[in-house]
Amino acid sequence: MALTAALQAAKLRGCRTIIGIDKMADREIIARELGATHFINTSKLSDPSEVITAVQDLTDGYGTSITVDTTGYLPLVEKAMEFTRLKGKLIQVGSTPFDAKLDIHIFPFMVAGKQYIGAVEGDVVPAKYVLQMIEWYRAGKFPVDKLVKFYKADDWQKAIDDMHRGHTVKAVITW
Repeated sequence: MALTAALQAAKLRGCRTIIGIDKMADREIIARELGATHFINTSKLSDPSEVITAVQDLTDGYGTSITVDTTGYLPLVEKAMEFTRLKGKLIQVGSTPFDAKLDIHIFPFMVAGKQYIGAVEGDVVPAKYVLQMIEWYRAGKFPVDKLVKFYKADDWQKAIDDMHRGHTVKAVITW
């Protein structure tokens, strides 16, 4: 849900350029419905570092002002450090493996004035933000029904497979 919430928040706050990045082509449809103005399918890139060039091309060479990583996938986080613009912010929402270590070249990072921020639970006050999401849903601005798919307990493996294939964003098991 982190990706969808990040896209929705960017759209509702009036961001002009919102770039969704994913390795699953199926995610482009939902990303655009939630506000992405551009989408980069990393599975089509011959070299992972091409994501840096792709982002810079979409931002007139500047990079992103605010980058929200919802993947926790270290190679992408490291690329995000590079494509985030001068004085930009990289907000880490996605969980990395417990023993993961980020390799940062300190001097270029420091002189670029970039910030790396860890965000627990979206860095919001849940009691307020959940109410905001409910308002968005009621106003037709947060299509939860397109993000969530329900599965019977016996179909748990299909739920996992569907998430891995990008056929659903959030699988909910019912008993």
